[in-house]
Amino acid sequence: MVVLREDGTCDFGALQKGARASISDRVTYSAFDLLYQDGEDLRRLPFFERKELLRKTLQTSFDRIRYVEHFEADGPTVWAHAHKINVEGIVSKRLDSPYRSTRSGNWIKTPCQYRAALLAAGIAYDGADFGGLYLARRQKGALIYAGKVEDGFTDETIARLRVQLDPLVTRRPSVSTAPKPNAKWLEPIVKVRILHRGGLTAERVRQPVFEGLVESA
Repeated sequence: MVVLREDGTCDFGALQKGARASISDRVTYSAFDLLYQDGEDLRRLPFFERKELLRKTLQTSFDRIRYVEHFEADGPTVWAHAHKINVEGIVSKRLDSPYRSTRSGNWIKTPCQYRAALLAAGIAYDGADFGGLYLARRQKGALIYAGKVEDGFTDETIARLRVQLDPLVTRRPSVSTAPKPNAKWLEPIVKVRILHRGGLTAERVRQPVFEGLVESA
């Protein structure tokens, strides 16, 4: 299930918003495999045959169901292009493989990774322990919530962060959409570097990893 941008790429953030609000008018079902048809189990067939059967099945026009094309091309080249068009990654499959419901070497997911410098908007807590940082970005003159980073911290980096961030604690959140109450909110002054999979235009980062503080010039 995807929400498509005007350029045809997928907007994961929009899909999440639609799911939370139970709004499905922009959601499209993207079909890439066919396992059963007219009571026949197709899983034993090679992938390229199942794809061809699927393509023929979806020749009739459906507004909300789309056939997913595949590319027989050099993997690294396709992956590099995926970065250029700002998507989350690619999936590579063996054309001659039967369908297996368990993980195998017949298909590989290769995520794209993006770096960003975002403002530290709050310190998250897991009970009394450090639980990560709430992030924010400036967009159209406003400060909006950009997600939470929990991975990539060591005891040493946490100690350094507290020295720099504790003096910036405020009583009210600086972002318009405050995520959770178990936090110390900060003046949005310090930027942190993160590695994530959400794309360069995503409102909220996905699977972020903390890499360090952005040093002041």
